[in-house]
Amino acid sequence: MSKLLLKFVIFLEESGPLLTTNKGPLFHRWLPDGQHDSIMLDTKDPDSGLEIWFERRGVTEDNFIRFDYKRREVNPNILKNQGFLDAGPLMGLLTIENLPEVKLAPIRENRIGDVNYIALGKKIVKKLLYPPISRFIGLLRVNYGQYWIRQLEKWDSRKATLGAYCKQIKLEWSLDGGNTWTPFVPDEPVLQLSLTISAGPAYLEYLTKEDWHKMEEILQTEYEPSPAAFIIARSHQLLDQGDTRNALIDGVTALELATEEFMRRKRQNSTDLGKALGPFWRQSPKPRTQMVSLAVALGVAPIEDIELAIEAIETRNDLVHEGIDPPENAEKQATCLLNIAAAFLSGPPFRFPTARIGNTHMTSEQWEKAYKKKARGRSQSVS
Repeated sequence: MSKLLLKFVIFLEESGPLLTTNKGPLFHRWLPDGQHDSIMLDTKDPDSGLEIWFERRGVTEDNFIRFDYKRREVNPNILKNQGFLDAGPLMGLLTIENLPEVKLAPIRENRIGDVNYIALGKKIVKKLLYPPISRFIGLLRVNYGQYWIRQLEKWDSRKATLGAYCKQIKLEWSLDGGNTWTPFVPDEPVLQLSLTISAGPAYLEYLTKEDWHKMEEILQTEYEPSPAAFIIARSHQLLDQGDTRNALIDGVTALELATEEFMRRKRQNSTDLGKALGPFWRQSPKPRTQMVSLAVALGVAPIEDIELAIEAIETRNDLVHEGIDPPENAEKQATCLLNIAAAFLSGPPFRFPTARIGNTHMTSEQWEKAYKKKARGRSQSVS
């Protein structure tokens, strides 16, 4: 049986608005020298082996090595004297042995969409690559403090086809020992985004003409974002950058602060109201009962969104106490959680734009149609 080689590149640079330009982990006075310094990861599969490495890429400027994707001019004499050096993207090689010809034939013949090609692709992406690489990146982010490194996202068929995911990590195959390489394309690489349907409400999260003029009014008031508002914003950033786990953890904290802030605001001019609500507020399990009671009573969100926010609270508890991976609908849970938390705060409404959506161009009529077809309510203050 032939040995299947698959090489890949995982870009670790965050696309979000981080205060860093790092492309990968930072090393002190040394950089891994390509495959020569590779380390092995455990795939839990006896017929496969996975090794990963970083390559020395960069150019020397003013006696400093600066990372550069296209150049390999790393001077070893400067390397050993430099405080930190950027390792850039993660490279890797997956080796699979003992594959029957029925699974190799679709790859050899480039039969995109073949059931065996897709089945093998799913195994490679979901079982052989994601778990060990995600664990490795997690180690760098958590124990070694390299928090700016982007986490590897799981393949999600709702967002992209398997072929698109493989293209994103530049997955290529070889059956001749690495002499020739060909893109690994189990099915057509397509991002699952219908711009004509979803563009309207998604793009409404960006600043509008009305927002611009409204800001002038807001700046003339004494409004300042509260601690809850800051944490909502941080949770949104984490969510948009793909860190769903920490987005949920921060989101629940934001919800607790937002509900407390709402009640303080309502009680500040009413001693009787404060006395009446005191026992309930002290005895209610936080933040679930409080959130449900206020959200339902005030009508800040549809019941299905409130139910997802409840799931988000339970998911957060499992993430913290059980160490599980976020469920498939965790992103939707977090979104509902943030919308409800934002609705409890006074001041201007919140927007949750994304830095990761593709741009589009439509006529005014098409935009209006998109808004009406799938518009969703924006966060509204219930002050």
